Amino acid sequence: MNRSICFAVLLALAQSAAVRAQTAPATAPAGAAQLQICLAAAHDSSPVYPTEQIPPAKEAVAVFRLADGEKADALTSEWIAVDVGSAAPPNTSIAKADIPLKGQRAGAFRLTGLQKNMPPGRYRLDVTTHEGKSWKSVEFSVVNPPAAPKLSKPEEMMPLAAGTRWTYSFVQQSAGGARINTEDLKLDPDGKMRATVTMTIADADDQKGAHVEMRRNDRLVFEEWFKPTDKGLCSIIRKQGEDVTVLDPPQILWAWPLRPHNWTYTPKDKSYKQTARMWGPLPVKTPDGEKPGWIVFIEQPAGLSTISAERHWVPGMGLAHETIITTLNQDMISRQEMNLTELKKP
Repeated sequence: MNRSICFAVLLALAQSAAVRAQTAPATAPAGAAQLQICLAAAHDSSPVYPTEQIPPAKEAVAVFRLADGEKADALTSEWIAVDVGSAAPPNTSIAKADIPLKGQRAGAFRLTGLQKNMPPGRYRLDVTTHEGKSWKSVEFSVVNPPAAPKLSKPEEMMPLAAGTRWTYSFVQQSAGGARINTEDLKLDPDGKMRATVTMTIADADDQKGAHVEMRRNDRLVFEEWFKPTDKGLCSIIRKQGEDVTVLDPPQILWAWPLRPHNWTYTPKDKSYKQTARMWGPLPVKTPDGEKPGWIVFIEQPAGLSTISAERHWVPGMGLAHETIITTLNQDMISRQEMNLTELKKP
């Protein structure tokens, strides 16, 4: 398995070419219509960091999904500034566009091309069918980002001392004819696999980096070496069983200094290419309540398949959340999530 994109506990999928129907993302009830504001759209049209509040920017994104059995030839989106103070009159139409669906049942509306950041205030996205019938609306706000702790060096972002241990709740589901290779684990009645994942700093060395052991229900499944640099936190080595991969150049997991970033990654052998984007500070859920953190979204295409990783990083805490999605022809075939439940420092 290509382990290039992630250090979390990816499980093998046994793929079948039978049915490849999309399943509704975790943020919407199965079969229901969806219109969700988010930071970006994953390859299966699920929302990255679904939210009702976005930071000031020159763009906005919303994902949509038709309800089961629902049909539409096209959808029309209209972005409206409901109340932005003196920046514009109330209920000002910002942009309007038609999207032919061509059999597509999910996708994304994108507000782009703005000359300035959207001012703080209240907004709305109205979506109608091609016949002018109202389909769905969603309200959202543009708000200034929360204050984040001031860090003087990358090492302050994530604790990497030997003995540090993170505990996560883990869940994975499959779709589209793929099935999860559970090995020694069993699927729950809902078809999902749940486990406890721990990430422990086994040892730390200034030259070799921090040696991380990933265990699923106490079984060692993956190892990785992290190293903070002037470019951010980097992965330098990955090991699964006897398979060892030296990342050349080192792969950035989050970028330094802490601010919104865009970057790409290609290894020296040019065997794959990743695109990455980082937002923040934004509210991130942790076991200690919401804290200002940073969202990193990485995508890696591979022919008809794409793997994406959405990670939430919190200063002084490290990784608080991760969602990894594998798609085939834009249909989700695997989705796995990890949420931090406990952090123990030595």
